[in-house]
Amino acid sequence: MLWKREYKKDTSPQENQEETYKLLDRLFERWRRLIRQFCGEIERRFNKIGLLYQKVILVGFFLSGTTLCIFLAVGDGYVKKGSLQVTPITQPAHVLPRHDTLDIFWSKKKYSPSDNIQHYRAFLDSLSSTANGKVTLDSLRRSRPGLLDSLALIGL
Repeated sequence: MLWKREYKKDTSPQENQEETYKLLDRLFERWRRLIRQFCGEIERRFNKIGLLYQKVILVGFFLSGTTLCIFLAVGDGYVKKGSLQVTPITQPAHVLPRHDTLDIFWSKKKYSPSDNIQHYRAFLDSLSSTANGKVTLDSLRRSRPGLLDSLALIGL
């Protein structure tokens, strides 16, 4: 084991992390220096222009930015006919509310604890019909293995 220590460079993860931070700091400082040089050059060129033209340039930038923001917010107002596809959202059968045939209005029946279990079993059965549902059901079987067994023992 001693020969491995001789050839192995002894550095701790903390030292490596400090070296990484030093490298990133140097890169960041170089980037900031380049940005400062660029901004200084632009400022020198801008100061050579007359005051009236400076105001015209600033108003032009403001108006072009405002126009762009308005265009993006409002949009161009032109949508091709048939380009938007709307698919209606439907609920599964076990989620739809129950209603009494005697009443005119829809009303939910009072649920008993066994109804809740039946709804949960129907939900679990509906999960096995889709690919994403099968993944969810498999993860439920892995994380809570006794849940499905207890539902089978209840026998509802």
